[in-house]
Amino acid sequence: MEPDDLLRGLDADQREAVTCPPTATIVHAGAGSGKTRVLTRRIAWRIADGSARPERVLAITFTREAAAEMRRRIAALAVDRESARATVGTFHAVALGLLRQRLADVRQPMPVVVQQRRQLVEIAAEGSALRDRAVDLLAEIDWAHSRAVAPGQYAAAVARDGRWVPGRPAEVADVYRRYESLKQRRGVVDLNDLILRVLDAMAADANFAQATRWRFRHLFVDEAQDMNPLQYRLFDAIRGGRADVFVVGDPMQAIYGWNGADRRLFDRLPDVIRGVTVIRLGRNYRCTPEIVAAADRKSTRPELQS
Repeated sequence: MEPDDLLRGLDADQREAVTCPPTATIVHAGAGSGKTRVLTRRIAWRIADGSARPERVLAITFTREAAAEMRRRIAALAVDRESARATVGTFHAVALGLLRQRLADVRQPMPVVVQQRRQLVEIAAEGSALRDRAVDLLAEIDWAHSRAVAPGQYAAAVARDGRWVPGRPAEVADVYRRYESLKQRRGVVDLNDLILRVLDAMAADANFAQATRWRFRHLFVDEAQDMNPLQYRLFDAIRGGRADVFVVGDPMQAIYGWNGADRRLFDRLPDVIRGVTVIRLGRNYRCTPEIVAAADRKSTRPELQS
């Protein structure tokens, strides 16, 4: 595909987002506004104009399906074979790759990533009235991990946040404590541990942190409204204070609150990253004008706003 072809079919706001200077950019993209199209074309545009090297591009999203779709689109947009060398993955997949490389460099074994978390939490909950609530318990453990809440802090944290929990907070905290102990005894890690270990390694080893930031000099994040504090810490650690970031999100579409996501992290990015450009994609290509108008009327009614 030729570089000019990357702009074909884009409206004025989308074109601005794709072609704006390579500085920190935050795109507010509502439902149906073409955010994935804009993000992938932005990556292809940066590679085509020489402002980004494909092997230094890191694009992060939230599901394996979304990552696969992003890879497919980038490959289809590639102006040459090198363009398809961008790294695309979920937060956990990126952390897994970084941790595997890190441990290989220091000649340490890679821990086993637990596959049957539900079975593990059911073992941790044996003798508890919560044993049949494994899914809810895992959600609570993930929420606690995302916010760096240890088992001993869990009850106070949920009370502070007014969070609904599947049982008495002390009982959930006890299962959480046993779950962590089981992982340690079995020598396994879960997906959140991957991120934590990478963060710990970057904090402890300046050379590793610098090498990671050098490898991923151009950082792109899709659906950024769904970042939880743990994922945000990984984003921020890889960013390393640099401005070469392109973040797309829509606070109105936040769906991972149960997993510790905090839309305020996205809202605060303009205050955290200096010199940021904010672009809004205003058109909805998914719904009819009548539906969009109705949604706009609903969103402006104070009693319907959260």
